[in-house]
Amino acid sequence: MLRTLALLLALVPITTCCPSPAAKRNAAEMKVPGAPDLSRASDDEKTLYIVGIALGRSTTTLNLTAAELEFVKAGMADQVTGRPSQVSVETYAPKVEEVAKRRAAKAVDKTEAAGKTFIEAAAKEPGAVRSESGLVYRTLKPGSGRSPTYTDKVKVHYRAAFTNGTVFDSETEGAPVDLVLAGTIPCWIEALQKMKVGETARLVCPPSLAYGDQGRPPTLPGHATLVFDIELVAAEPAMDAGAPPPNIPPGIRAP
Repeated sequence: MLRTLALLLALVPITTCCPSPAAKRNAAEMKVPGAPDLSRASDDEKTLYIVGIALGRSTTTLNLTAAELEFVKAGMADQVTGRPSQVSVETYAPKVEEVAKRRAAKAVDKTEAAGKTFIEAAAKEPGAVRSESGLVYRTLKPGSGRSPTYTDKVKVHYRAAFTNGTVFDSETEGAPVDLVLAGTIPCWIEALQKMKVGETARLVCPPSLAYGDQGRPPTLPGHATLVFDIELVAAEPAMDAGAPPPNIPPGIRAP
């Protein structure tokens, strides 16, 4: 059991992604009645809470409702307390994967539809340009410097969000982030070559130009349309134009 639990915790990273003040307020308002007060919990109790977080992350693809969660809690309670299962394990255990796949497919359809709707609306905003690749690009503040090339090293400030406004990464304060343009996601590669130093632009990136079908779990789900506000602070040659690009994005710190 301990080995299984350790493996589960290793496979399900415990991370958070920049919740907004509104999200924090909503979380406080949604506190489950009867839930323990973690502000008064011991270290062991807080650690057990993290076990719950890990178990919850492992069921993300099931997209459980609050009512369905009660059935999961009932099964856990029966197992932990040694009570016999109330349904046939032999009959229903094989159905878990089937249910997970069916619900994951439904979630993908919902995510893709929402992304397409958002892209269509973004493309109609004043000043927005939609490229052949599907990128929607809109200048928020014009720049007057040079435009970077594919092999340039750039310095940027950026804010990365989902279409619902939830921020998952942000580097808008302090020193700008250094990265080689060729090593970023396709959306950035295309858009930053359109920008001029000093410019701030908003990019709406379909999944095919961002993190694709796989995403970067647990922070970035697959099939996600993403929104980036980018300020291009500087651009300078960084590598031989004939050199192969890096294989991994060095500057966008989405997991």
